[in-house]
Amino acid sequence: QDYIDGYRELLKFFDQLGYIFKFVKDDVVDKLGILQSFVDKDKKGTTHFNTIQKAIDYETEQNLIKTNPQNFTRTLLRLHRALLFLIEFLGGLADRPLSENTATIATHCYDATLYNYHGFLIRQSVKLGFLMLPSRRQLDEVIFHGHKTELFEQYKTFIKIIKQIYDTIQSFYAEKKYLQLP
Repeated sequence: QDYIDGYRELLKFFDQLGYIFKFVKDDVVDKLGILQSFVDKDKKGTTHFNTIQKAIDYETEQNLIKTNPQNFTRTLLRLHRALLFLIEFLGGLADRPLSENTATIATHCYDATLYNYHGFLIRQSVKLGFLMLPSRRQLDEVIFHGHKTELFEQYKTFIKIIKQIYDTIQSFYAEKKYLQLP
């Protein structure tokens, strides 16, 4: 539940990326809904989905990974991959020179994270969408509300915490050899 709630908070950032990213947000919302349905069913008596590791273990034991494409494990993996893009993008906004525009940063992060999981048409659509991203100054205003100097260290800590969560989940998938699931 904490992962789902945290991701919902990250979705607020998607709203600031412009209308072109509505389809991305809608896809994430759909995937979060799938995860939420598993968690909600769990609240009715079982505890298979009260932690991510238990969910992956349960679906592995029940042989659900390959038989049901709408399972918890695959759905979470897709969100997990997108989380790495967000980590890289938010980090890029912090670390890359101000002379580098938002679209360039986003493209670099996409190529390093999600590119290999998408087909040609999606790749091209995503890269075209990046051209519509707000400027670095506009995103700085959204993120820092005019207080970049005071909030910058908190922002870097936020990215570091998200990366730690990512790394933990990555280890669960690596242990089961599920990182290449479609």
